Amino acid sequence: EQREADFTAGLSSGDVRGFMLAYIRHRIELIWSQKAVFRALLPEVMSNAELRELYYSKIIAPTFGMAEGQFESLVQAEMIRPIDVPLTLRAMAGTLFGTLMLSLWGDDLIDERLEALPEVLVTMMFDGLDADNG
Repeated sequence: EQREADFTAGLSSGDVRGFMLAYIRHRIELIWSQKAVFRALLPEVMSNAELRELYYSKIIAPTFGMAEGQFESLVQAEMIRPIDVPLTLRAMAGTLFGTLMLSLWGDDLIDERLEALPEVLVTMMFDGLDADNG
């Protein structure tokens, strides 16, 4: 519920790019501070179907549902260009998750340049999402 309130408040400010930069920066800080936990839990979540389904239904699906509504509103308000919102959000999440996986596999560049990562990700996302570039 708090995440939805944060999304609503942040996106209603009109600075979609700025909000996403702050949001991604926050998520990276949170995730990377718990990297050892992810390293320990990911194998169990991936190999245990019941746990995987529980995590997806309680965490992943509701998050996508909330974000899809927010991004559909941005499309309707012409703050971002028309996109396939569900697929775009999954690609965005997959990019961040994939970057985490590279870090877990020992890609030192990611950890060395972690402060630059939010801007890199937002630039990749928004240069293609900006309503003026559509």
